Amino acid sequence: MQRSQEQKRAVNGCRIAVAFIVLSISKVGKATNIEGGQNRPVFDALCKLTRLARSDLTIPEEPNLKNQDFKDIIKLNMSLAPKAWKQVFWKTGEKDAWQDDLPPKDRRGEDWEEYWLDWKDAIRSLYKADGTRTDDKTTFESLPDDVKNTIRPRMISLANAAAALAKSPATQAQLPSLQGKTLKEKLTEALTGDPTKAVEAADYNSIYGATSGGNRATACTTGSSGIRTNSLMGALSCVCAPENDGEANYVCTPAVAKADVWANAGPDTPTNTAKIAKLCGKIPGRQLKAAELKRAVEEIVALITIAGGAGYLGATKGGCTGAQGSGRCVKFTGYADNDGSIPAHTPWLSIPSSIANELAARETRILQAESTKAALKALAEQARKLDKEGEIAKIFKGHLQTGHGQAAPGKTVNMEISDGECNKLTSNNTCKPPCKWNENTTDINKKCSLDPVKTTEQQAAQTAGTGEGAATTASAVNCSKHTKKEDCEKENEGLAAGTKAKCGWIEDKCKDSSILVSKQFALSVVSAAFVALLF
Repeated sequence: MQRSQEQKRAVNGCRIAVAFIVLSISKVGKATNIEGGQNRPVFDALCKLTRLARSDLTIPEEPNLKNQDFKDIIKLNMSLAPKAWKQVFWKTGEKDAWQDDLPPKDRRGEDWEEYWLDWKDAIRSLYKADGTRTDDKTTFESLPDDVKNTIRPRMISLANAAAALAKSPATQAQLPSLQGKTLKEKLTEALTGDPTKAVEAADYNSIYGATSGGNRATACTTGSSGIRTNSLMGALSCVCAPENDGEANYVCTPAVAKADVWANAGPDTPTNTAKIAKLCGKIPGRQLKAAELKRAVEEIVALITIAGGAGYLGATKGGCTGAQGSGRCVKFTGYADNDGSIPAHTPWLSIPSSIANELAARETRILQAESTKAALKALAEQARKLDKEGEIAKIFKGHLQTGHGQAAPGKTVNMEISDGECNKLTSNNTCKPPCKWNENTTDINKKCSLDPVKTTEQQAAQTAGTGEGAATTASAVNCSKHTKKEDCEKENEGLAAGTKAKCGWIEDKCKDSSILVSKQFALSVVSAAFVALLF
């Protein structure tokens, strides 16, 4: 009886031991097989790129620095050009015929080829083919010749500055990596293997690069020819498509139907692969950003693991046959070190990567162009004000000249220059006394402002009182006591001819008349200085 109990205990102990061993073996076996959900991170990464490829995205256009401000500057400069030079834009010997083609080398300057199209646009905005003016009023065509001559040097400088700013490096309107295709077509090529075939129309040839079918291990290996993983759709199927019953299901997501299996030892079914790709969805149409496309590619590459001198995207136990003991993956032959580079023979990664790099460069140019456009805008604003500067210069000059254009000796000018007139002068070259240039002011509309002239007036008053034109007697009358013009002028009654007046009605006040002489003299001095510097 006792022995029987001991035997029972021994048997039970063996059973427990066997059960433990079986359980342990079961756990080990389970750990070494591919499990459900194991490829979810890879599926998500592939889906991110797939969504971008399936969506209606656009890319920004190359920045055009020859905008309206640039065109206005060139047009204003053309309107000041001599008539003889403008004739080169009409055909010689033909009436009312534009010269479309660039003149021969022996009849043109070195920079004509670069600016000919800009000049053509400018001249045709000013004139019609028959030589009559257009209705464009925003030019300098109607200015007097003396005003044109005054502002022409400044206008040429502004035009040269604008041309230098708008001179951007030669770039193609289309990204080179698109190879003549649209963005949608090129990303579709990465997705399905054929730029003309959407997901629903993709076939085995486009997805895997060959017309004849092959087993999963062959189709899920990259290469330069033959059956290979030739597209994003192929990668999705290699990673996510289920195998025959008894193998792991839902390796990527339960949304992949376990009945849509890869044929046993045979080819994939494109319609099943299309179902997987469509699970990734789309995003609303908008402008594509280089960073998001680059990030989508990098996330896929980051998930590639290295084993036995090759790279693997997806769960693997040494192969990509689809069996749970082998792997559901893409094999990158020769990719022995994941340094972040794109594996060879993967157009589904290299195409979007190239687009992302070129798009990033374009985005940088667009950003840089914003500051250039701001500079062009400032130049255009200066150019549009040049006619006002020319008129002001003409006024200054006219006050100091007779009708024959000669300065009137000894003539004084009672002339007031306002701060507003100085504000119209927009460059240091034209801002001359009595105006003063202040480079450091924050108000760009008041860099040129009226300079206080009291010191000059006082100096002129002293000169007037001691020079040949000084009065022979000094006034001892308190002129300021008079509030009426008549009373003020009565102080001068009885004075001998040539004697300096005692009082004068100045600015609605009765003042010592020497103030008038001093102020007139002072303004004539500063006006003469302005004209001398400007002309």
